[in-house]
Amino acid sequence: MNKLTPRRSFLMAFLPSLVLLSACARTGATQSGAPPDIQTVANIDASGDAYVYYSLRENRPVETEDGAWDIAFQNTNIRVNGSVQLVETPFEAVVTAPEDGYQRDEAARAAIPGGSGNGWYLYDSGSHKIMPIPGRTLILKTAAETYAKLEILSYYFMDLPSGSDEGGDPRYYTFRFAHQTDGSRVLGGAEMK
Repeated sequence: MNKLTPRRSFLMAFLPSLVLLSACARTGATQSGAPPDIQTVANIDASGDAYVYYSLRENRPVETEDGAWDIAFQNTNIRVNGSVQLVETPFEAVVTAPEDGYQRDEAARAAIPGGSGNGWYLYDSGSHKIMPIPGRTLILKTAAETYAKLEILSYYFMDLPSGSDEGGDPRYYTFRFAHQTDGSRVLGGAEMK
């Protein structure tokens, strides 16, 4: 007679969960899909001739373009190490990164186009100021196959106590981002419209 012992019944109940967890670990899937924290980065100096490379995972500038970077800044130019799409959705409203539609930087064409109204900014010829386009969010699919949303807040040196960039030197990026590192496309916020 084949009787279930307490040990055998525990194993029979626990084994399916173990198999499911093992499958999630192999595929990079997540069960939680919790929204990532929002980080704000202020005054990245992009005024030089060389790009400034930034790692979202490490939340800091990195010295080289050896592959450990996600986004790079130089004057009004932005490059990505992976792919990107610009969406006409406010940062807070981006809940999930799209599955497809991403663009890569190429030798003849930047994934984030330059020029007023084409990429991330507008140029005001009256004040000669560069301003981020309201409601435009960058969605990144990094080289490590993780997702992030990013919003440029300012192109001018920002006085951190007051939060003002009035009179600040140009080519200093302040941005906020949410980087999902758990393998899911969940980026938080309200439903994307």
